[in-house]
Formats: sequence, structure tokens, C-alpha cells
Amino acid sequence: MKVTTNDGVLNAWRKGLSACNHKGTLTSRAQPDGYCDLLSYDLKIGCRTPSGKLVLANYTAPAGGFKSMTTSQHVCLARYTTHKNLELMNPLVWESSALSDRMPF
Repeated sequence: MKVTTNDGVLNAWRKGLSACNHKGTLTSRAQPDGYCDLLSYDLKIGCRTPSGKLVLANYTAPAGGFKSMTTSQHVCLARYTTHKNLELMNPLVWESSALSDRMPF
């Protein structure tokens, strides 16, 4: 897996490729079926569908989904650097959706 910066991980996720940051706290994992998962630590915070649609769970305090400061930073970075094809989901909606159930392995 390619080791890169947080921006590099997000670029890989947008392209459907695997990458992780230097500390292993932000990871993009490409799946054989065309999906690509975005993880903050071991929490799945986003998914790229085979058609290229990006779905991000809003795990931040204002959305009522706060998990950690680092996860909030990962969500905000993904949200503000990804402008096309991004769907931001409330954490409760995300957790009940089929996309959040997909295991990252």
C-alpha cells in the first residue's frame, strides 16, 4: 500500500486506489469489486462506489456524530477537498445504510 500524506490518501480515494498516511490513521482501501473505502483509524467514514460517487459520513460534533478530533479532521479535510460527486451523510443515516456495512477487507 502506498504511504503518503493525508491529501495523497484522499486523492487515492477519489481515484479508487489504496493508500495510507504515515501514521496509518487515514486509509483508502480499494476493493476488487470497484468500491473503495475511506477509514479513519478503523472507522469507515466514506465509500467510493464503482461509478465514482463519493459518500462521506459526517462524523463531526455539529452533525452529532463526533468520534475523535482526528476523525473530525479527516472528515473535514475530505469534505473540503472533494467538490465533485460528494454526498455528505448524517452519521445516523450512514450507519443504517448499506454502504457503511461493507467491510474494509
